[in-house]
Amino acid sequence: MRLIPPLPLLLLFVLLAGFVAWLQVGPGLGDSGTDNVLCYGAALIAAASYALWLLCRKGRSRGQRLRLAVLGLTAVAVIALCVRVDGWTGGMRPEWRFVWQPRAAAQLASETVAARETRDLAVTTPFDFPGFLGPDRLATLPSVRLARDWEATPPECVWRVPVGAGWSGFAIVNGVAFTQEQRGDQQLVVARDVETGAELWRTAHSAFFDHQLAGPGPRATPTVAQGLVYAHDTRGRLECLDAATGAERWARDLQADYGVSDALEAQLIGFGRSPSPLVIDDLVVLPAGGDPAGRRAGLVGFNRLTGATVWEGPPRNISHASPNSATLAGVRQILVVNEDSVSGHAPGDGRLLWEHPWPGATSAAASNSQPVPLAPDRVLVSKGYGQGSMMLRLTAEEGGQLTVSEVWASKRALRTKFTNLVVHGEHAYALSDEILECAALADGSRVWRDGRYGHGQLLLVGDLLLILSEEGELLLVEATPERKNHVLGRVQALEGKTWNTLAFYRDLVVVRNGVEAAAWRVQLAQ
Repeated sequence: MRLIPPLPLLLLFVLLAGFVAWLQVGPGLGDSGTDNVLCYGAALIAAASYALWLLCRKGRSRGQRLRLAVLGLTAVAVIALCVRVDGWTGGMRPEWRFVWQPRAAAQLASETVAARETRDLAVTTPFDFPGFLGPDRLATLPSVRLARDWEATPPECVWRVPVGAGWSGFAIVNGVAFTQEQRGDQQLVVARDVETGAELWRTAHSAFFDHQLAGPGPRATPTVAQGLVYAHDTRGRLECLDAATGAERWARDLQADYGVSDALEAQLIGFGRSPSPLVIDDLVVLPAGGDPAGRRAGLVGFNRLTGATVWEGPPRNISHASPNSATLAGVRQILVVNEDSVSGHAPGDGRLLWEHPWPGATSAAASNSQPVPLAPDRVLVSKGYGQGSMMLRLTAEEGGQLTVSEVWASKRALRTKFTNLVVHGEHAYALSDEILECAALADGSRVWRDGRYGHGQLLLVGDLLLILSEEGELLLVEATPERKNHVLGRVQALEGKTWNTLAFYRDLVVVRNGVEAAAWRVQLAQ
């Protein structure tokens, strides 16, 4: 039986192979996820074309064609019955498993647990990591120095525990680590002893959430301030809890407050709400969104003690990024990435101080990365999906308003998708479309690009990068423009897909994914 196809079909295969090579080896479209999806499409076209030629080629009897069709359909059915896709990587690569294997996301029981002990969590320490990306929301700890030789003093796993699903990170205050998980049909806030991993309390937050591509569970990281925990779930429930016991102080339902049905929510914010609450002055600030035909607010300021609405910002659909605060061009402000713009707002009343286009679609080409303030007057933004990065400069005008101008923009550099860049000296470092990259702040030019870590996370500790790869590996890498991807040490910190941010407390690196959490003790520099 002849298996070599005719020349026209061979030419089609050559064209498809060239297309795949352009996507995978060449420049492609600037986003590994899109490139991979197109590669799957090319492979499907090639396979379908070859199967159709085998089935329909001249000389085959009707019976032969029927037998071939039955054989092919049977093979497809057997594969479909035995194998499932149990999620996707950030680069849109399917995670295949046999149907008899357990799912990657842990489904733990969600029964209530009373607080094991009471701690005064209004008391803070110099080591606290009180929320998303640390004390300043910049994923940077400038005053900590790590020992550089992990061969001589390797990290030690202090504890490892199973956790519920979700992409939340840890906030740590006075020895207690807080995160959000999904167990059974509930989303929860969970408190653990940071030294032992022992669960201190957990409290139900809201209902089950899942997304075929983005996975199950909450995405936001809790914020801890003055003895209170502020948590935000995938469905827009904002909750204030007593940090010592988990008792609820107040809660708001943003989806209900702004008239968003479940169907409209899935359309506007399909991957689930992700912003982590910002506490500033007497407020907790969070993007709200809302019905485009009704009530809508890009940012809302709530009284942090009562939950009452203090102000609403201009109507915008939200992104997956979290708000931050900074003083730029002499003006104190709240920075936020909206669905298709980046803007600054007055903390006192939420009014718009400046805004600049930053294209995006929250349920498609989503904006996840934080705006990075650079004193005295610049803002750096970055994004995946082939968009790259942009530097803005703010100029103060009379009356407190600010004008914004674009310093540079680059489609090539700092294409952060689920992660955030960090700044050290005159350079920025990022997992840019899965690869570690160093770029110059002056003009956005790429200095080097090396080392594939997937869509993981970074934490700059002193002058060293802690990288948590998408595969759960923890690495220590020099943050220098002079040596590309100089790895000083590595350890497999977690098993399974890891999109969660890192936290750091005293000498502990505290990490988690949708299956397990762990604390690794690292040596500090003398």
